[in-house]
Amino acid sequence: MEGLTHLNGCEPIPITVKGPYTFSIGEIPLDKGQYDKGGVVTQVKLPKKFSFKSLKDSLKAEDCQITDFGKMERPAQIQTCFVALNDFIKKHGRHPAPWSSSDAEEFVKIAAESTKSTFGADGPELDEKLAATFSKVCSGNISPVAAAMGGLVAQEVLKAVSGKFMPIKQWLHYDALECLPRTDPTEEDCKPTDSRYDGQNAVFGKTFQDKLLKQKWFVVGAGAIGCELLKNFAMVSFLLRKRIKEQMYNLLHSFLLSDRPWRRPWRQAHRDRHGRHREVQPQQAVPVQVQGRAKD
Repeated sequence: MEGLTHLNGCEPIPITVKGPYTFSIGEIPLDKGQYDKGGVVTQVKLPKKFSFKSLKDSLKAEDCQITDFGKMERPAQIQTCFVALNDFIKKHGRHPAPWSSSDAEEFVKIAAESTKSTFGADGPELDEKLAATFSKVCSGNISPVAAAMGGLVAQEVLKAVSGKFMPIKQWLHYDALECLPRTDPTEEDCKPTDSRYDGQNAVFGKTFQDKLLKQKWFVVGAGAIGCELLKNFAMVSFLLRKRIKEQMYNLLHSFLLSDRPWRRPWRQAHRDRHGRHREVQPQQAVPVQVQGRAKD
């Protein structure tokens, strides 16, 4: 840069973006000279230091991330429920029974005490209905939700290893209570039956799970996203029929999905692999392209 030579090789200077092609570096004293011409600006991203609270100090839910702007008050309530769940497990040595009204009543009482002890007199008022629902479903687990949470955790690991991108600050709670059935299932319907779907039964009930087992879905394509859908559908027990274009496995698919699939269409390997996750019947692969002449 000619004119303002003191800026050549200077330390990074904060800028203010004025438009898509202009920015400002602030005021420059007159005794530093006048800009003449030339100059190359290099963008520098400065490191930022983060500090996190201890587990004890962070329980007040002051730093919960918002995942749904239609439920701004939910994170603090869910945080309280998790604290109450820990107290319930300490007292009984187990989770609350799925859709148990008696356990839910006791859980609400524990949650009310936890709210006072954690937040004090100025803390938020406990949403008893939310706490009761939390108690009834907290012993369950659902494969697609676990997959989503696993993806978030994997991203945080990559952030920690690479030192890039903004980490999640303290707490993030995922809330999807709107997925629950309108009519509450019974405690008897949600009892464990030594099935691989017990985690799902604990949330939706065995009656709902039996309906899923009878479902027949048609999936067009099994590419990158299609494969992920097949995994989730298989884990929640959907019966699938899929039509995909004839393709042979590449080397990566060969190592990941089958022992010796070198000359097998990948729809068949997917069918065999995902069919093992079902307790009723495997998926069906249909070697027909989806087009006008294949309507039947």
